[in-house]
Amino acid sequence: HSIKAINLFISSVNKLYGPITTIRHDRHIHKHIPWTAFVLKPLDWERVNDTKVVISVGHTMSQAASHR
Repeated sequence: HSIKAINLFISSVNKLYGPITTIRHDRHIHKHIPWTAFVLKPLDWERVNDTKVVISVGHTMSQAASHR
C-alpha cells in the first residue's frame, strides 16, 4: 500500500538526507525540522489524490485546447 511505503520513506529519510529544513535566526541555526515532523493522515492523502486528479484533468484539457 502506498501509505506504508511513504511512512517507511519518512521514517528513514532523516538518516538518508538530513532535515527537510533548517530555521535560522541572526544567521545562526536555531532548529532543524526533521521529515518526521510532517504527518499526513488518510484524509490528507485523499486530498492529495484529489488534487492530483484535478491537475491531470486540467493538463489534459490544456493539451486538447492547444491542438485545436
